Amino acid sequence: MKIKLITDKSEIDKVVKDDEIYKVIGSDLSPAKEDFEYDFNNNFFLAGYIDGKIIGILIYHILETGDIYSHIQVLPEYRKEYSFKFSKSVKEWLINKFTGKKMYTHIPLWFTNVISFAFKNGYKKVGMIDEYTIIDKKIQPAIYLEMKLNKEEE
Repeated sequence: MKIKLITDKSEIDKVVKDDEIYKVIGSDLSPAKEDFEYDFNNNFFLAGYIDGKIIGILIYHILETGDIYSHIQVLPEYRKEYSFKFSKSVKEWLINKFTGKKMYTHIPLWFTNVISFAFKNGYKKVGMIDEYTIIDKKIQPAIYLEMKLNKEEE
């Protein structure tokens, strides 16, 4: 698996604007898929490739502390075979760049499979966000997670 930073909107679109992905990462407040714009000033896009085809993206930005905040998406057709490999590969890439820092993320509570995946990949619960987003006109909570970016697991 090849991991690299990308800025090509058409490559990023293949993952973020995938129909199945966009419908679950958005909320009632999100723009239509065709109107969504990327923030290249504050975000970095770390892509995974298999045989030259993009399979997933980890979007991250650097916090004032030097820690990072991230979101990961893997195309549905690659999840079963490559989700763990992609997660491990981007974690290794990030450890090389951010050793000793932490990576944070949040996951809406209704994504129990994603929360389980995060725990299996080394995330720990930090807390809860009671009013995270609005879906179907209802306020929804999320779990807030962190992972230490160390070369050896603690």
